[in-house]
Amino acid sequence: MKLVRFLGVLGAVGLLSGCASNIKQIEEVQATGGTPFTQALTEEYRSFVAHEKDERDWSAADYFAIKGLAAAGGQVVLPEAVGDVGEHGPALTDARARLMAALDGAPATATRRWRRTRNARSTAGTTRPRKTIGTRPSRTST
Repeated sequence: MKLVRFLGVLGAVGLLSGCASNIKQIEEVQATGGTPFTQALTEEYRSFVAHEKDERDWSAADYFAIKGLAAAGGQVVLPEAVGDVGEHGPALTDARARLMAALDGAPATATRRWRRTRNARSTAGTTRPRKTIGTRPSRTST
């Protein structure tokens, strides 16, 4: 019985040391390749890992450290899939789709369309009528 307990403790220590090494690496790594985007992404992951480490969320810190190390190596790391986030799900799904299109090098028209949509959303509540992208304004007689 003592052998089983010892092996369990040894296994747990091994797993934790693996997490710690990823976290330690992201704290020290310099982005050596890739684009300015992947280099900036490395810095953002480094900051987020530090936050997760401060919160003592070791599994999240390790997970994002691995993604940060991939970005530091010049790899484009895809954004997280949108999970069950309640009422914000549709907006986040839409935002993720736009981000994925931008990462895939979508044509400039998609970016312009997104900007018009964003601007229309930002004018909500003003006296100026909102424009809906992709539909024609209705003609009303006044």
